[in-house]
Amino acid sequence: MTTYLRVRELGEQQGLNITTLSRKAELAYSTAHALWQGNVAQLNIKTLERVAHALALLVSELFGDTEEDAADIIAYNEAKAALANGDDEVIPFEQAMAEIDAERLQPAS
Repeated sequence: MTTYLRVRELGEQQGLNITTLSRKAELAYSTAHALWQGNVAQLNIKTLERVAHALALLVSELFGDTEEDAADIIAYNEAKAALANGDDEVIPFEQAMAEIDAERLQPAS
């Protein structure tokens, strides 16, 4: 399964474009553009929170809307907790998704 960000879909539902999203979320245009296009190599929790706030949504709503995406929400919550504990390390998006996919493929015990 491919996980995707719904930034463009959600932004367009609210009548936004890349420029207005970048202003509302206080992001560089290039960052907003990458998120809008779904072309991200790394995701920063603070960036996701800014985008969610700009769209008046929860961060979890920025991700694909299938039940399998619940793992993404769990991963986000774990990363947010780590950040709150002073660990602000950012891992590459592809690495995070690979770890989530690996967990899904493990047989249930």
